[in-house]
Amino acid sequence: MNLVVLGATGGTGRLVVEQALAAGHTVTALVRSPEKLTLRNPNLHVIAGQATDPSAPHPEQESAGSSFSPRFWSSVIASIQSRGF
Repeated sequence: MNLVVLGATGGTGRLVVEQALAAGHTVTALVRSPEKLTLRNPNLHVIAGQATDPSAPHPEQESAGSSFSPRFWSSVIASIQSRGF
């Protein structure tokens, strides 16, 4: 399976990447600081960018079967809650 992980340099994101690679999946990681992602694997593709930047590459729109972003979804939830929803 092709997976996209946003926030792959964080604690949860890194674990998701490690487990996905160990299971034989192909992972594309969208990260703000590629140098922080020290994992090396032929099935790991790292893209520099920020998920909240509309001009950033969005690999999840291409061929990913699943996308994971712990921090992104936390910010979405906080934004919705701040608007009284």
